Formats: sequence, C-alpha cells, structure tokens
Amino acid sequence: MSLYAMTYRAANGKRMTRHLLAADRQAATRQAFDLAERLAGGRCGFGIAPVKKVRTCS
Repeated sequence: MSLYAMTYRAANGKRMTRHLLAADRQAATRQAFDLAERLAGGRCGFGIAPVKKVRTCS
C-alpha cells in the first residue's frame, strides 16, 4: 500500500488536500474520482501525487 495526496479546490475556492491509501496509482485515481463525485457532484478538478517517504529521527 502506498500513500497518495489528492489536492482539489473546495466550493469556496480554498485548496484542500486529502491523503489516500491505495495499492497503486490507478486505485488512488479511482478513489479520487469517487471522492470528487461525493464532494462536488463530480464537478471539481483534482490532482494526485505520491507522498514522499520521510525519514524519522530516532
């Protein structure tokens, strides 16, 4: 599973980010389309990008 960031513009014009956990980019794209349809009736544009792995300090 990989983490993807979905960015979109809300109805008020504010840029929003949602994180999606998916097996691959195609699955993340399907999730993003489903989410966009629920949020704005399918009328919003969005982008998807893999989240870079961040090393944590121990």
